[in-house]
Amino acid sequence: MICCGVSTAIDYSESSMMEARSSLGIISTFMNDAQAYMKGQLQCSSVQEAVLWERLAETKSSVMKALADDFDTPRAINAVMNLVYHGNCQLQPVSQSEGGARSPAVFGAMVSYIRDALDVFGVDLLHSKVSSSAM
Repeated sequence: MICCGVSTAIDYSESSMMEARSSLGIISTFMNDAQAYMKGQLQCSSVQEAVLWERLAETKSSVMKALADDFDTPRAINAVMNLVYHGNCQLQPVSQSEGGARSPAVFGAMVSYIRDALDVFGVDLLHSKVSSSAM
């Protein structure tokens, strides 16, 4: 016997599509900035690495709980967006290098996790075209 959870309606409207495009754009920008940081092409103030590792662990837990709860995609995506927000808060460019320690490992882990999470939803940022002409 297969038991199904309570199904919810999918919000498919022009505004929800614009919000999805905006979210993909934000994620894509973060991924590009994080990769530039990891390559040493983006100079930032000191990163609070421990905070980001904690946020990554919390996000993984939140996404798993959301997916286990009747595949609650909006809640899972919200958790990923929260991780991106906190990552963006740490990637504050500075005009000159402060010579402080860099923290590329945490951003590598975040980028890898976000790619994996988006893959669960069938989103491949490398092949997605997020542009203003598509809005």
